[in-house]
Amino acid sequence: MCGFCGSFAFDGEKGDLGAELPSGIKLEEIPESWRCPVCGHWKGDLKEISDQEYTQVRAKYEKNYPATREKPLKDITYYRDIARKQLARICAVNKVCDGDPDRLCQGMKYGKPIGFGGAGQGKTWSANFQALSQYKLKMRVIKEQGEPKLETTFLGNKIALPVMATSISGTVISMNNALSEEEFQRGMVEGAKQAGTIGLSGHTVDAPDHPGIDIIGRLGGWGIPVFKPQSQERLLTLFKLCEQANVLAIGVDLDGYGSTNWALRGKPL
Repeated sequence: MCGFCGSFAFDGEKGDLGAELPSGIKLEEIPESWRCPVCGHWKGDLKEISDQEYTQVRAKYEKNYPATREKPLKDITYYRDIARKQLARICAVNKVCDGDPDRLCQGMKYGKPIGFGGAGQGKTWSANFQALSQYKLKMRVIKEQGEPKLETTFLGNKIALPVMATSISGTVISMNNALSEEEFQRGMVEGAKQAGTIGLSGHTVDAPDHPGIDIIGRLGGWGIPVFKPQSQERLLTLFKLCEQANVLAIGVDLDGYGSTNWALRGKPL
């Protein structure tokens, strides 16, 4: 079992082709370059466990991380596998993102820089998840079948559902530089547009000129750049760029005031 995440376990006799472990492999035969498929930690974290413990851990692992097909379809599982590899030791890309303290992003990063996961004990994140789970769509099997109407408008713009992509940023700090800030921002904003809703673009110290402005401009202004609180002069300069890009709206991340990450880079907010 991987002693770091406690989620991955394999039987040496059976192996695990998804984790690149052939049948009959012994612990000492696993190459030093091997990484846990869940958390990305190395061979040194593997430890032998009892048959009973293996059965429990393996069952949970197979439930959370179903085996990948030999020729996988490009569905959510396909992209989740890619994300898990890119975000090794940062995020396990769980099926449910609920703020549970046992998650890789919460309980296993204590003392490390803030990345994914809630600040402090993460209670707000968990409470919001629990509150949202109380709402359910009622299934109707007696009346005529029909799709629920989720369309709404935001600032006069029609969107497919009352959900927008939040203004996450900071791929260097939060995502172990798994992809560039530009790639990430484009995925957030363009992906939201393709889904029929609006993407918000976050502000990071590693891209102070905010790449989201140009990305949103190239999409005909369909998006909302959100800025960290700075001097009025600097904000007005950025707002002028947004005006030129014809963005839907602009925002200021007020709770970003006092950001540790910006202060450490010599740009306190």
